[in-house]
Amino acid sequence: MALMLEEDLTSSGVGCSSKFYVMGKKKTKRMRMRRKGTISPLIGNLSFLVSLDLRNNSFSGTLPMDICNYWPNIQSLDLSFNKFSGQLPSEIHRCKGLVELFLGYNMFDGGIPTDIGSLHKLELLDLGGNNLIGTIPSTVGLVPHVIFSMSSLRIIDLRRNTFSGYLPSGSSYRLHNLERLYLPGNQLEGNIPSYFSNSPKLIQLDFGFNLLTGPIPATSLGKLNNLRYLALQGNQLTGEPGNPELNFLTDLSNCSLQQLGEISFRNNEITGPIPDCILNLSLLQKLVLSANRLNSSIPVPLWDLENLLFLNLSSNFLSASLSASMRKSSVIENVDLSRNQISGNIPSVLGAFESLISLNLSKNTFEGKIPQSFGDLRALDILDLSYNDLSDTIPKSLEKLAHLKHLNLSFNKLTGEIPTGDLLQT
Repeated sequence: MALMLEEDLTSSGVGCSSKFYVMGKKKTKRMRMRRKGTISPLIGNLSFLVSLDLRNNSFSGTLPMDICNYWPNIQSLDLSFNKFSGQLPSEIHRCKGLVELFLGYNMFDGGIPTDIGSLHKLELLDLGGNNLIGTIPSTVGLVPHVIFSMSSLRIIDLRRNTFSGYLPSGSSYRLHNLERLYLPGNQLEGNIPSYFSNSPKLIQLDFGFNLLTGPIPATSLGKLNNLRYLALQGNQLTGEPGNPELNFLTDLSNCSLQQLGEISFRNNEITGPIPDCILNLSLLQKLVLSANRLNSSIPVPLWDLENLLFLNLSSNFLSASLSASMRKSSVIENVDLSRNQISGNIPSVLGAFESLISLNLSKNTFEGKIPQSFGDLRALDILDLSYNDLSDTIPKSLEKLAHLKHLNLSFNKLTGEIPTGDLLQT
């Protein structure tokens, strides 16, 4: 049997009520309860519940420590996006049949009970967006090693808490069925362990915005053939020893991670050129390498990625010129190459990027004219060419950009009259 809350479409404000349904074989019960305040004690009488979904309400207060006495048969419990507070129930491990536990985006504090490791059927653990604290290693009240030894887990979400310390050692890692791991927005430090290669089913891996340092374990991550999303942004990561440059992408891409759809490594300390082998990431849709120390030129094969929608290489030390032989893209929507040292003329082929919504080439050393072909960027909403060495006049073709809302051509050497179209006069 399952219980769901359905919003009662009245306009009574705080007194707004909800219907709640208990569904099972040949049995349906209806009760009324409020969407705000504490949970009605009546729910505690529903010992037959298998699934309870109270997400996206305004329930508050603490959860009873003996919560499993109320619902001994519970398999799926979703209390996310409410205002529950206090510590996580210490007796949660008594819900032996629990498969899915959603407690994210409340105001829970304290640590994670170590006995949670006895939930041998648990596949999904979502504790993100709370005020949970503690260091990753060690004992009661902290994030226990035991989470990383729960072989049944497929999804772990601990994002946006205040966990600190180091990730567990490889000897305690047993997450062979893990598909998604989210740890961004904490205070984790140290290296990224290489043992994640022991999770061949991994699809998404996010360590963004922590205090991680040291090399990216590219060789081990390169074995994750099903990986589609890799986010390491906002740390202090480098390449591997003896190979501190971005060439670690060679290990990530050479005939291995062909499912990878998104890479986000911004705000790290990665140096060197972007390797040509990036072309092997044929399904890549989003590439964010901004705020690193990349140098050299942008490789021509990068523009051959047929599925690339979003490219951000801003705030690096990329130089040389953009190749006039770059392939035109019919799908890319956002290109940000600002705050680099790119020189030469702006290739007119950029005007053939027909789906482009935002183009930022500011704070480089581009020279010459603004291409007339930019008038063909009919979907363009943002165009920023400021702080370059562009000269001559503003092309009249820009009058055709009916969707353009933000145009910045400041700090160049442009001359002549502003085109008379309505768009550029407002």
